[in-house]
Amino acid sequence: MRKGIILFLVFCIVIISGCSSSILSKKETTELTLYTYNQDPEVAKAVIGVLEQFNKEHPEIKVNLIRNAPNQPSVAGLLKQLEESNKQVDLLWLSSYMGIGEAVAGKYVQSLEQHSDSLKLNDFYVDLESQRYNDELYTVPFLLNNTIIYYNKDLFDKYQIQYPTEDWTYEDLVNMAAGLTSVQDKVVGLLNGGFLYYSVPGAYGGNTLNEDENGVQLAIAEEDALEGIEFLTNAFRNNKIDGRLGETYSERAVTMPSFENGTAAMMVNSSRSLNMQYEKVPNYGVAPLPKGPSSQQGISFIESLGISSKSEHPEEALEVLRYLTTDTAARELLVRSGVTLPTTSDEKVFDTFEKRFADSGDFETVQAVLNKSNEMTSGPGLVTSAPGLNNVIIKLERLFYEQMYAGKMKVDGEFEAQIKQINDEWLIEQQTANESFE
Repeated sequence: MRKGIILFLVFCIVIISGCSSSILSKKETTELTLYTYNQDPEVAKAVIGVLEQFNKEHPEIKVNLIRNAPNQPSVAGLLKQLEESNKQVDLLWLSSYMGIGEAVAGKYVQSLEQHSDSLKLNDFYVDLESQRYNDELYTVPFLLNNTIIYYNKDLFDKYQIQYPTEDWTYEDLVNMAAGLTSVQDKVVGLLNGGFLYYSVPGAYGGNTLNEDENGVQLAIAEEDALEGIEFLTNAFRNNKIDGRLGETYSERAVTMPSFENGTAAMMVNSSRSLNMQYEKVPNYGVAPLPKGPSSQQGISFIESLGISSKSEHPEEALEVLRYLTTDTAARELLVRSGVTLPTTSDEKVFDTFEKRFADSGDFETVQAVLNKSNEMTSGPGLVTSAPGLNNVIIKLERLFYEQMYAGKMKVDGEFEAQIKQINDEWLIEQQTANESFE
């Protein structure tokens, strides 16, 4: 009997110990939330896959990705809503359309300056100045995509036009696009050409931005920049390289162009599209954005990660941030999925990236574009951490697409006046944000 009682007590102790261990284990697991307003399902799927891998390797930390649909155009407004809510927020995945200073001035992110050494900053390709505010690091590059030009080799062969080279010029692009546009065949030379308004100012010797003691301002209304913008505007209005039949895009077009169905010979698009398969265009190549008289400028998009000022688990959040931005296995998964270019010089990640290309020439072209990332413009077309960037980009998009590209406005005093108005409003936003930060 006594032996039976002892065995029963031992059994109870084992059960209780097991339960206690289970409870303790659950208590030791820290749950974190990573917030984003990125609504691309393929990108989210890739990031979730990496987070699942992190959760397996770090069972003491569980990370949940929360995708919020934006309910207003202002990124700062969205972050303010999140900050004032009662939701748990540990990590913020910020878009390329937001100056980091906006998040800092709003006190939405924590400084990473003290962790600089552990974040392997020297390994990054991109200029980290856009991740700093007042010389202090607040975010780290997470996803990188550059704008490139895709071209349909079959259409180039059909019209007997040479393929673009790595050192081709804007004049080459216009001549090629004009030669590839056919009313009879319903083919247009260039799709998404409006993106080039962000790169052409620098290519013609101007600056995209200038900074002085008052703040950061657009410099695209200065002489050299205006020359490039005028050249591009005339290419659309006069050479009709996008298939328009009149000076304005509203005057009908040769066709509703689509690179996927073979009715656009060239397409300006993100490097993220390298992952797509075009059934009707199996034979395509890629080229960098053209050179201007001064330089070869591109457009890069950097999405960043930061630690929320609301996080009650900053050490665990830092561990996740390090993993997502610098861990070799994590970066290989992201690069393999096609949602990002390599952000660092990690050789294993580059090997994984190279394997995505059937044509070694295309890999070399994209690698050359990537190697120029520090010389490129960003966000789109704007490398700066200045507050108010999101609003500036919205205004520029309206000006470039609805006015310049559409053929409703020429490069004259009206254009310069609109740039001045954008700058005046931007300086006020910067001053207000800086006062809030101080």
